[in-house]
Amino acid sequence: MPNNPKLQPIEYLKRFGDNLHWVMTLEGDKKDLASIFELQWFFHDQAFLKLNTGIGLTREATDFAPELGVMFRF
Repeated sequence: MPNNPKLQPIEYLKRFGDNLHWVMTLEGDKKDLASIFELQWFFHDQAFLKLNTGIGLTREATDFAPELGVMFRF
């Protein structure tokens, strides 16, 4: 566990069946706070598609950070 507890993210996961998940995250500290919204689509037993966007909530945080990725499990 990190020594700085204020850097711990807060996450919420909502499952819409076995194949679709929605994740909302709040992470950072007082100067660099961001919210992240992510959609996960499990199209295979060992792979899923991730679509997310990060939105900065403070001046020092990145304003907008969209991401797209495929995660594989082995």
